[in-house]
Formats: sequence, structure tokens, C-alpha cells
Amino acid sequence: MIQDPILQRALDECMREPIHLSGAIQPHGVLLVYERHSSRIVAASQNATSLFAMDRLIDLPVSDVLDPAAVAALDAMVLRGETRSSSQFIAQANVGEWGSVHDVSAHLAGTLVHVELEPVSTQAAGGSSASGAHAMAAALEGMSAGHDFFQAVAEQVRELVGYDRVMVYRFLHDHSGEVIAEACAQDMSPYLGLRYPASDIPAQARALYLSNRIRVIPDVGYAPVPVLLSQALDGPLDMSYDVLRSVSPVHVEYLRNMGIAASMSVSLIVEGRLWGLVACHHRTPRLVPARQRTVLDMFGRHVSLILGARDLRESGERLAQAREYCDRLEERLSGVADAGEELRVAVANLRDALPGDGCALLWGGRWLVGGVVPAPEVLEQALTWARTHAAGQMACTEVASDWRDASSPAGDGCGVLAVRMPNAWMTGCSCSGGSNATRCAGRAARTAPSSSTRAPCALVRGPASKRGTSRSPAWRFRGPTTTSASSIA
Repeated sequence: MIQDPILQRALDECMREPIHLSGAIQPHGVLLVYERHSSRIVAASQNATSLFAMDRLIDLPVSDVLDPAAVAALDAMVLRGETRSSSQFIAQANVGEWGSVHDVSAHLAGTLVHVELEPVSTQAAGGSSASGAHAMAAALEGMSAGHDFFQAVAEQVRELVGYDRVMVYRFLHDHSGEVIAEACAQDMSPYLGLRYPASDIPAQARALYLSNRIRVIPDVGYAPVPVLLSQALDGPLDMSYDVLRSVSPVHVEYLRNMGIAASMSVSLIVEGRLWGLVACHHRTPRLVPARQRTVLDMFGRHVSLILGARDLRESGERLAQAREYCDRLEERLSGVADAGEELRVAVANLRDALPGDGCALLWGGRWLVGGVVPAPEVLEQALTWARTHAAGQMACTEVASDWRDASSPAGDGCGVLAVRMPNAWMTGCSCSGGSNATRCAGRAARTAPSSSTRAPCALVRGPASKRGTSRSPAWRFRGPTTTSASSIA
């Protein structure tokens, strides 16, 4: 819990904000929503009346305001029945009193069809969305999902959209995150390696990144345009999948504090989980037209597939490594006279199968240890906790205060995994350590987690090399001081 009550209250309010019910859009486009069966408009952004030179659009048939080609494209989308999918570019059409060319994007949400109209921009790069995405994907061919791969992802996106800064941001198991690759203008301070607390992208924002893979704010200085609703609607309009949806004023304030005038993000989703984001910042307003967004969507999905394949491969390798260790241990213990000595060696080598800071085995009343472990009296505290909290054969936590006395030294263990064995207990620990300094961005240092609150448990979460650190980091903050959230995307 953060000690500053004002800051904590601001964070709590941010986490409760229903950002999918904003009731407004960004002004660079127009939103129409119609009922799929009656085809009558039930919601329209206030600026739609100016585009169509009409005093009122609510309750009109959508065919009265859109040309036949656009209506046919919408009908085809509705027939496909793809409900609750993000808004997709479906056509270009002449729209409004003067027939100006607009990109038409749409999605189906239950019985409602959301239509988003954006004037065609001269900023758009040439070429079709399919060829653009193919060219970007081809540039990644043959690369493993390591640093060079993520750097190439950032550079490819920056080349397409021309933003000043493009980052690849990875979420960690506790929803905090780290910038793991970056391509930016030479006169900008680097964000590479910066860590952001989970509160900077709260749960409801992460949920929307899963729903809507592309998020764009062309100009953070915009004035929101209200969406007018028909009385036929039962409640507020769910705008989760609308590209034009107005964003939280808290997020806008944060971007302004950072000197950012435009932002964009591309979700990286692996097996239904938000793995990370490609986050983009620009110092002047900048549009990302619908065709470019389609390229980015396809590219993001390709990158996500590569990440999923890598995770599957690494999981298989770790499982094979653990099985090999177990086979070797079983072979060594077979028929030996002094099992204790063999177990001592086995414990020392256990981290080959379960990477972490250290492990300990209580055998015959004495501790057999390997790696960095807490003092014996602190191990006893872990064992006492495990005996009362084990679910079946195992107990684990990443919160040091769950099992450790407040009087224990701060460095004596954070995360713990305890496994009940016949006549023995095996305990694994993730210990704090100041040597793994991690740069962090966001709020003032008083909000930083410490080794006495939360730290990664490498034995449970996976190899330390895949987590950035297996220890509670010595948090060092850098960046704008603010009480707002959503600093990255």
C-alpha cells in the first residue's frame, strides 16, 4: 500500500474509472451506431450533424446518411456475424454533404453496428495493407525472439508510422512492465530498460488492450465530442471496440506531462494473455490512418505468433531439463548408502532445473542448502508458514510478509515455494539484492515496491533470465512525477 493517502486515492479512482463507457469520441472522426435489424441509428457523435448537414440523425435509417457502397460493405460485415471483435477497416466511401472521401471502419457488438468515419489522410503510406504487413513480417524472418528481434519490431513500426519514439514494452507476472527495446529520435532521452509499476496501466485498461489491439490518440490536446444516444438504448454505450473512443483524462494528463502530443499502441497477445505492447510517442500531433492501422494489426498478430511459438519452445525445454534432472537424481540415489550426501549435491544442483536464488531441503533434522538462502532461523519461519498453508503438497507466495517475521533482515528471502516430501520439506527462495539495480519511471520513489512487500518468485514464475531479475530490485525512479496512471500507451 502506498503511504501517501492522496496519491493512493488518485490511483484507486483511476482503477475504478469505467473507461469503456466514456460517452465521447476524439474529434478526428465521426461515430454512428445503428441497430442491425431495424437499421435505424441509435447513437451518433455530436459532430455527425455537421458532416451530414442534418439537424438530427437519431432514429434515421443508416441508408439515409451513407452511400449504397458503404451500406453494402456494412451488410457484408454483419452477415459474417463477427461480434465483439475490434473495429476493422471495411471500405472507402464518399460521405457527407460534399461527398468527401472517408475511411469506413466498423464492428458488430451484439445487435448494434458501430461505424467509424475518418477523412482520408494524405499522410498514409502507399501500398495495400496486406503488402505492407508482409514486408514488415519478412524483415523479421529467421530472427529468434531475442533483443535483436524486439529491436527490429520497434524499428519496423517506427519506419511505418514515423513516430519519434517506438518501444516494445513487456508485462511481467505482477502486471508491472519494462521497456525491452526502443527506436527513437537521437535528441530524445532513452526509455530502454525503464520499469513501470502495474498501477500505470490499470486492470480495465489492460482488458481493453486485449479487446482492441490498436489504440491511437492523434492529438492529446483534443476536446472530446459527446455521443448522443437514442432513448431506445437501455443504458450507456459500450465503446470498448471503438478506435475513436475518447480516452481517460488521467491518461491525457500524463502524456501532456511527458511532452507527448500523439500516442499509439499495438497489443501483443499470446494465448489470450496480454504479453506486451508496441507503444509509440510523438511530440507533435500525428494521425494513423485506417489502412496503416490494418498493417499494424496484422504485424502485431504476426509478432504475437512468433512470441507464442517461442514461449511454447522454451516451456518444452524447461520441462525436458527438469525431467533430465529427476532422472539423474533417481539414478544417483538408487542403492546408495548415504542418501544425505547425495541429496546435498542434488540440492546444490537443483537450480539447473528450477532457476532461482536458492533452495533448501530439511532432511533428518538438518538443512541441506544450495545457492543464496536465508539464515536457518528464517528458513524455519518459511517452514512453519508452509505447514499451515500448503494446498496439498505445495505452498507458495511472492509476498514476504506472508511468512517472514517483521524483525527478520530485509534481505532474508522474499518469494518462497515449499514442497512437502515423504519425511522432508523442500523450500525454494527468491531473495532480495541491491546488485540488480533497475531503472523505473512513473511516480516518486515513495511508491516503489520494496523487498518487504512484493518480489518475483523465480522458482514459481520461471527462469530469472526471462524475468529481468530474480530478486527484488533496488528500485530507482526516473521520469515525470505525477499522480496519474497509464504512462506507457
